[in-house]
Amino acid sequence: MKILVVGGTGLLGGHAALYLQALGHDVTLAARSPAHPATALAALPSLSSTNVATTSATWGGSVTSDGGAPITERGIKYRVAGSTGAYTSVTASGTTGSFTVNVTGLTPSTTYQFYAYAVNSAGEGRTSEERSVTTLAPVTVPAAPTALSANVGG
Repeated sequence: MKILVVGGTGLLGGHAALYLQALGHDVTLAARSPAHPATALAALPSLSSTNVATTSATWGGSVTSDGGAPITERGIKYRVAGSTGAYTSVTASGTTGSFTVNVTGLTPSTTYQFYAYAVNSAGEGRTSEERSVTTLAPVTVPAAPTALSANVGG
């Protein structure tokens, strides 16, 4: 069974993820940051979202296996949630292991779906389950104060 463990790099989520993997499930981690490389969790596929702003975000994932052929491309694909349009790709350098990409040009207050992927000579494979994140609303100038009062005294 495919299972997405949200908070999977934390203490409880990490233990749950490793337990489910030991039972034979296909586990993907979703967390604010990738698992520490020196832990068993680093071997599991992961997906992270950090630094979400009004028009940008840092998204990341991990490629845990090259599938028997060299990785020629890896990165994140995203689109507006609920859209049936094509995904936009943002590539990352490297082959296997954790990576992050900075995505710019996003629309404020919009929910996006994204996933990590890798490509080798056999084709493209998703290295994570899809996840959603909403960009922040734009910051505006505050309204002018109303109901002003003054006290005159001596």
